[in-house]
Amino acid sequence: MLNDDERTSATLLSKLRSENSQEWNAAWERFYALYMPKVLLWCQRWRLQPSDCEEVAAVVMFKLAKHMSRFEYDPTSSFRGWLKQVVVNELKGYYNTQLARLQHERPDSNLAHLALNAE
Repeated sequence: MLNDDERTSATLLSKLRSENSQEWNAAWERFYALYMPKVLLWCQRWRLQPSDCEEVAAVVMFKLAKHMSRFEYDPTSSFRGWLKQVVVNELKGYYNTQLARLQHERPDSNLAHLALNAE
């Protein structure tokens, strides 16, 4: 059974839609404290360097901060599943950007087989 910190709080997610900046800031601090460690863990599982994990996680959290005001929580769906897919898509984009940089630096190498398809 999940404890309160492991359950997705519909109230917390609804406060991230608030136009009241104090309410939104408090909700964002709680959201960040709950989910940043999970985002970092998912990044670490992709075997990124710690600094790269922090970079990808920061981008994910920035995008979430920007878009959570429009997010509509469906309690019949898995919020963590959705969040993990957001992270995976960002990781794929990160890997593909790094791959493109390597291909540019080493045009003679055949690195195309390493590309990840973002979904």
